[in-house]
Amino acid sequence: MNKKAAGLLVAIAVTGASFFVLTAKNPAQKGGAATDAPSPVIVTEVASPSGAYMPCYYVWASQELPEIGAELQSVLQDVLPGAEARAQAYGENCVAEDGSSTFGAMETDFQVTIPVADLDDSAALGKALEQALLIIIERFPRPVVPGGMDGYVEFSFTAGADTFGLRAPIALAKELLEQGLGGAELLQALENRRP
Repeated sequence: MNKKAAGLLVAIAVTGASFFVLTAKNPAQKGGAATDAPSPVIVTEVASPSGAYMPCYYVWASQELPEIGAELQSVLQDVLPGAEARAQAYGENCVAEDGSSTFGAMETDFQVTIPVADLDDSAALGKALEQALLIIIERFPRPVVPGGMDGYVEFSFTAGADTFGLRAPIALAKELLEQGLGGAELLQALENRRP
């Protein structure tokens, strides 16, 4: 049996074991609760640093982007004092049979927390939402941030102990802004089209 065939058999065995583990302990899917459905496992070959190809399987993964998050927070605080921000790349780890992995980003997602005086003031929420989205769209587009597609911005508006959350797809936000929506109208349109 040649090395490539032996490697493929090992990859299939590892994939089977991984599939069992992922099925038995399926972590929460992106943005949601744990489900009974298994995570997808795909076996492929990737180039190693030596140029030889080695089999691997893919597992959903994310990586913090602390520099981008810190820069976004700094820019946001100039416009929205007290705002906090994080950035995270979402994608897949290609895990090799030796346990090493390579991360591939599909999109960059942002988490933005904005303190407000009143959660019922849709004009103020909409204005803050619009300001934050314009900063993200204009200052942090692809390829400045990793990934092949637009991600999401998860907003948390806080007033004391109360919180209002909204998950805005960046592609939809761009479309609505291009249509001329802003402020409370933009907020309402994003609420009506929640993914």
